[in-house]
Formats: sequence, C-alpha cells, structure tokens
Amino acid sequence: EVQQVRQGVNPTPASGWYPPLASGLFFLLVQIAPETAFFLKWIIFLIISIGAALLYSLRYLGKTSALVMGLSLIGTYLLLGPILFFGRYDLLIGIILMLAWQAYERRRFSDAALFLVLAGSLKLVPFLLIPFLFLLPNSRAQGRALLRGIGKGMTLLGVFLIPMFGLNYLGHNIQAVLRFHATRGIQIESSWSAFEMLIQRWQGYYSQIALNNYAWHNMDRGILTESVALVVMLGGIFWLYGSAYRQKQLPSYCSVIYFLLAFLWVLATAPVFSASYLMWVMPSLLGLIGIRYLQDRRGWNLVGIALLTVTLGILTPLVFPLFFEALIAQELWIVVLLNIRNLTLFLLFALLYSQVRRTTP
Repeated sequence: EVQQVRQGVNPTPASGWYPPLASGLFFLLVQIAPETAFFLKWIIFLIISIGAALLYSLRYLGKTSALVMGLSLIGTYLLLGPILFFGRYDLLIGIILMLAWQAYERRRFSDAALFLVLAGSLKLVPFLLIPFLFLLPNSRAQGRALLRGIGKGMTLLGVFLIPMFGLNYLGHNIQAVLRFHATRGIQIESSWSAFEMLIQRWQGYYSQIALNNYAWHNMDRGILTESVALVVMLGGIFWLYGSAYRQKQLPSYCSVIYFLLAFLWVLATAPVFSASYLMWVMPSLLGLIGIRYLQDRRGWNLVGIALLTVTLGILTPLVFPLFFEALIAQELWIVVLLNIRNLTLFLLFALLYSQVRRTTP
C-alpha cells in the first residue's frame, strides 16, 4: 500500500489496517534486502527489538528489571506459543508497555510517556493509557516531564514517518485506521460473541458467522451490540480514570497496575478480540508477578494472580491457533473453553483492582 502510494497510486482500504508506525516498519522491512523472505527479516527485527529493550532496562532500570523482563518474555513464549509470539507485531506493544510501566516505577516519567506514544502508533489502544500518567498521584507534579516525553515521541514519529509517507498519506492513514476500526463488527472471540454462541449451542442452534476483513465475525450481533460494547468499554476506562484520580496516595509500583487494568478491561469488553492481543498484557502480568515476588510480597495475592495469568496463557492458544477450526465449527467444548478464557479476563481484572484498593495506604 505504501509502495503504491509513493508511486502515485490512490490509497486503498488496506491503508486502514495498520496505524502509522506499524505501516512504516513493514514498509521499511520490505525495502531492506528485498530478496530475503519477510518472515526471516521480521524474526531478526524482533530479536533486535528484544535485545534493545533488555539493554535499556539494564542501563536505566536496573539488573532486576532486566532480569524480570527477560524471564517474562520467555514465560510469554512458553505460554502463548511461537505463532502468537512471533507471528504478529503485538509482541512489540507488549515489550513497549512493559518498558513504560517499569520506567514509570523508576520515576522516569518522560520515558514512560514516550513509550506509550510509540505503542499507540502501533495500535491505538495504548493511547488510552496516557491519561493515567497525568491522573495518578505520583505523577501529578511531573507534568512537564510527561509533556516532554509526549513531545519526544511525536517528534520521533514525525522524523521517521513524514519523509516516508508524506503528510497527505499520513493523514489519510490515520483517518482510515479510525474509520476501519470503528466499524469492525463483533469478532467471534470477543465476550459478546462467545456468550451468545454458548447460549445458542446449549439450545442446539448455531450462530451465523462469516469472514470479514480477514477475521471471523458473529453476524447475529449487529450494530446495537457493537454500540453497547463500545459504551461499556469506554465507560469502564473513564471509571478507571476517575478511580486513579481519586487516589490520594499510592505506591508507584501499585499505580502501574492501572495500565494492566485498562488493557484487561478493553480485552474483556471490546467488540473486537484477537488471541494476539494477549501479547499486550502477558509480559507485564508475568513481570508484575516477578517484581513483586522479588521485592515486596506483603499484602499481595500473588498465587491468585499467577494462577489466573497461567490459565489465561494456557487457554488462549487452545482457542487460537490450535483448535480454531473447531471454534469456527462452533463445537460446544471449544465454545465453553472460549467463555472460560474470557471469564478469566474479568476475574483477573477484579483481582488486580481489589489489590490496588487493598494496597492503598
């Protein structure tokens, strides 16, 4: 798409599939060594990205943070498997999110803001985390540092993307992404579809599903369900904003849980859900367990958090990719597993939120 636009061809609907930074990275990798298979270049790029993240963590966040990040990525690979780990670019978002909350914990507020801007340019959801940087009590006096970080992130994106895309196509790409994701429908893995499919199968019926934009959607759930889902999702995010703002005092290590709470709520309630989205939160969930185990376990239900995290990691690859054909066929056993997986998201959200309330001084 980018190659054609640079040659003067009008943009197509494909420009709405990926936000600007993702489009730019893919275009750059295609241009480097064109004779080399894209998958090989992608694996090399991911390995370099992981190495760079570990070096940053070791240099600026400490040996413990670097160790926990490395072990968390290994744990994510073992739980979710190679297809979800390497096959999508969601791993980049998981790495950047982990860098963001670790930088926040170390009071490197400018770096935390920069990381979230970069993550939001790969997928739009991380932009929902930026208000937490200003609302949480530990960062209210750090407004200038946060704004500097946002400014640095926007500058880096501009330097990288404007020469590559041009302002016109960059603007078109942003508009197309917003328009595309606003009308995606209800994907079959979402909580809204999973529960409806379970009720249908329990009664001996099948939901109507169809392939749309390279993803399977529940066609029985129309615009009304999609609208309700968006209201519930955004309503929960604004409720979390209010909860963060009302905190008078909160340990910095506890504040970053709001990042995970926002992501878990989006995954549990959004009309669109893909198994690869678990890559956003799995490294940070495992990292949070590791950090708290090594530094301060008092008052933490680490066993409960760990059990739910591992359950989430085991069930997700069973739904996709291992038995996705059974899900498309709506076999009852896999529909039940899908609902248990989605219920785990709600339970993990509730446990983490109760942890924040209990840890508040």
